[in-house]
Amino acid sequence: MNPTGITNIGDPFVLNHQGVYYVYATSFFQGFYVWTSKDLKTFEGPFKAYEKSKRSFGASDFWAPEVIVHDGQYIMHY
Repeated sequence: MNPTGITNIGDPFVLNHQGVYYVYATSFFQGFYVWTSKDLKTFEGPFKAYEKSKRSFGASDFWAPEVIVHDGQYIMHY
């Protein structure tokens, strides 16, 4: 049983920033979804964290996202 309710994902990455957990994962054909939690038991989302555009570095293969916070900005690598 999956107590989080988060399903159909791969390569999960968890970022803890200012008391909020962000779960990014291989989850969306044209980008990535993110779920949020304050206790790692109840989650909100999914929300689109990134969606392919003309400025994207890739046109497909949106896998294994990782996110850091640097100078107040969220930076995603995939």
